[in-house]
Amino acid sequence: MRRSSHIVSFLAVALCLFLAGSVAKANGVDPSIGLGPTGSNGSFTQTQCLFFDAICTLSLDSTGSGIADISNNTGFNIVSDTVNVDSQFDVPLVCDQNNPFGYNSVTGGTGSATPNSCTYAEVPPQILSIAGGASYGIRFSNFAFGGTPLNSINFDLVWTNDTTATTPEPGTMMLLGTGLVTLVARRKRPNAAKHSV
Repeated sequence: MRRSSHIVSFLAVALCLFLAGSVAKANGVDPSIGLGPTGSNGSFTQTQCLFFDAICTLSLDSTGSGIADISNNTGFNIVSDTVNVDSQFDVPLVCDQNNPFGYNSVTGGTGSATPNSCTYAEVPPQILSIAGGASYGIRFSNFAFGGTPLNSINFDLVWTNDTTATTPEPGTMMLLGTGLVTLVARRKRPNAAKHSV
């Protein structure tokens, strides 16, 4: 009798270890986003996938993976690029640190303030960037929902250009204009007083 209880205990422990090993292996196929070379699943322009303006849809393979080819048609170098996933998917999301553009800051994914997105940036902004007119790939890997691989994924892009010039607000322009008019008016007044004497 004791011998059979030991066998049952052994089998229970073995089953627990097997299940724990299966869970640990599942982390190898977590959904991930990465930047890299172009692929062949779909081609888009940077502005075509603009956040709030449009959402791009990429077809995925049987594993829920695919590469979106993005052409930087902004006319500027991109020093920060954020990929937002607009489809439902099983978490956790992993942001792949390896990228060919030299971005030294990769943020987002599960456990961050932006769990459905990955941001690739050069901090502080430097020359390292996605050049204007260049193409790059966004790798979507192992996306599934309810354990079933997705056959397509919706995403959008938010980016920062390498330009430092910003457009002033109308209030700032009005204040500056008023100051200039005041200076010109004050300058003319003493001249007018000298001529009248």
